[in-house]
Amino acid sequence: MAESHNSRLDVIKAKAASILELINEIDDDISLMQLLQELRGLRKGEADPVMKVILEAIPLPIFLERIASHESYFQQYTYLQLLVFAVNIRPIAVSCSKVKGIWDILSDIFNQNCYENDEVPTQVSEEVIMTNQNHRIQEAVFGVVGSLVRHMKKEEAKAFVFIGFFDECVAVAAGKFDFLHNALHHIAILLLAITKNDPEVMERMKDSGYEVEITKERALGIYADLKKEKQSSAARNTCNSCGKRLGQKLKACERCRSVFFCDRKCFKKAWKTHKKTCKQLKMRSLE
Repeated sequence: MAESHNSRLDVIKAKAASILELINEIDDDISLMQLLQELRGLRKGEADPVMKVILEAIPLPIFLERIASHESYFQQYTYLQLLVFAVNIRPIAVSCSKVKGIWDILSDIFNQNCYENDEVPTQVSEEVIMTNQNHRIQEAVFGVVGSLVRHMKKEEAKAFVFIGFFDECVAVAAGKFDFLHNALHHIAILLLAITKNDPEVMERMKDSGYEVEITKERALGIYADLKKEKQSSAARNTCNSCGKRLGQKLKACERCRSVFFCDRKCFKKAWKTHKKTCKQLKMRSLE
């Protein structure tokens, strides 16, 4: 089983290398679409190392600048979809939120409306509806914002509601397709859960023209799930043996891929304890 997993990792590394070659042809729409298809074909969690490789080649501020400056619909849309993959990774999401002018960049993209109203098919649940290119760009921005909000702390989420960008989210979704309303609703629910139904947050949302409520129990449930995700992310950056935080230098257990170690020495030291849960963690990761 370990050999099979290692061969799978070799395939992913090869894909990462091919993606880097595609980046050198970044103005080629076909290459960009191939890049996105490669990522969509990966299993859950496998896109993370690939996106880290991409962002090592293109630093986040430059990546955002390329999104803002592209005049081609396909290039801008694909870059936004790549950013959605990237900000699903907690450390990248946290870094992205701290990029100077991030909300101004996303605001400009929200309001550009620079593409002709050529209709494109959009998958909504089990139905395919026809929307225009500007709406697809706005949908992709909502996807980025949703992931950024998901990784915010309570005070960050509360502050986000009070910046003008949240008002723009409400304005963009108003009178548009259901899938934009659903994206805004998802973001609003996350904000309420992270701030634990903060009355000031609820009042600010109402002032922005968007009124939504969730029960205290649901807010706490969502908050608990988000907390588990953060703890899982922290575990990937902490040695399970000595407790050191070494980020990307850590190596995963080859059997379960769920706990991480500095090196083989730390792995051997922790194996007596870890082997009791290794098989269970491996089965869970395959679910």
